Amino acid sequence: MSSVGENVSALTLESPSLEEKSTSGDNAKDQAVRTPPQEITGDDDNKSSLGGTPAPIENKGSIPQKPDSVRIGDIESDLPDEFSAAAVTYPDGGLQAWAVVVGSFLVIMASVGFLNSFGVFQTYYMAHQLSHKSASQISWIGSLQLFVYFGSGAFLGKFYDTHGVRILLIAGTILLSGASIVVSFCTEYWQFLVAQGILCGLGMAMLFYPAISVVSTYFLTRRANASSLAISGAGVGGFLFPVILQQLLPAIGFAWSVRLMAFLLAALGIAGNILIKDRLPPKKSGRSLFSISAFRDVRFSVFSAACFCFILSAFTPFTYIQDYALAQGVDPKFAAYIMPIMNAAAIPGRIAPGRLGDKFGVFNLIFPSALFGGLCSFAIWLPAKDGPTLMVYAAAYGFFNGQ
Repeated sequence: MSSVGENVSALTLESPSLEEKSTSGDNAKDQAVRTPPQEITGDDDNKSSLGGTPAPIENKGSIPQKPDSVRIGDIESDLPDEFSAAAVTYPDGGLQAWAVVVGSFLVIMASVGFLNSFGVFQTYYMAHQLSHKSASQISWIGSLQLFVYFGSGAFLGKFYDTHGVRILLIAGTILLSGASIVVSFCTEYWQFLVAQGILCGLGMAMLFYPAISVVSTYFLTRRANASSLAISGAGVGGFLFPVILQQLLPAIGFAWSVRLMAFLLAALGIAGNILIKDRLPPKKSGRSLFSISAFRDVRFSVFSAACFCFILSAFTPFTYIQDYALAQGVDPKFAAYIMPIMNAAAIPGRIAPGRLGDKFGVFNLIFPSALFGGLCSFAIWLPAKDGPTLMVYAAAYGFFNGQ
């Protein structure tokens, strides 16, 4: 008890005026003026922060309890059960971290890059296998592909949390390359819907979500920059794949052109599997897939609605820009390069905001990019009637869409 008394007496009160009047009864309680303690000295384990009330003495040899979460700046990350330094620190660089960025770049190049190339298939199908179908009917193939790609994100994200990247990357590589080979044999409309719309869309999603998610586990202060470098692979793939297809289709035909693309997708996926590695152990399952309570936060609900509206329109130009150019009488050889230019402009559009996002916040860049992308569509695309104007639009929209 003496040690507790000594510790309590070590309490320092910083008060400009401490006034205690020695009166009796209730008047003493009313007239006493006290300032809450500002500084505590001595053994903090043996007294409470209120000063004067001894706290239970803890065994200093015991293992500290694991906190539920660790807040780093404005980021709160749940810790896995293996409470260690790896769960609360980030390499923010190093050979393995940048190897993961390169691997994610290659995987995203194969998935989103191929997704952004559907405009070439839209134009080719209208002139060949599906010439008896309308442009709207053919676009359902690409629309279904996008639906599966985005719609499966919640399920694949949950699977990534509990199992890590490896299963998804291997399965996604096999599914995307295998489904692309199946597309080369398709002749009927429903076959394209299943093979290219559903299977390819799912394979793309299985590659993209773990590839972009794992980057964030290696970086904190440079997270936006690293993520932007990884996702710039979408622009590179979106530029290269249409150009390659435009050259191969008239030379070796549809079947072997798509098969060669499938081999290229497989090679990119294998390289990504080699370079990408999990840093944190998978989390234990236990949380529900959907949390309705999250939508009680007005800010989160508004943000989700805004993202829904943005994504709803973001991919329309990638699907129709080449077909629109041909409908306006643009030379087919010139029109074939409008979509690759749009994807190429997305490369600096994805890289440039990386450093700005780390400095000003990634969400603060979404509004201006979405605004200017929409203005480009209204001011340039709608009145455009010639190839050069459409090329200017493709470059401008690609840049802002990339952000």
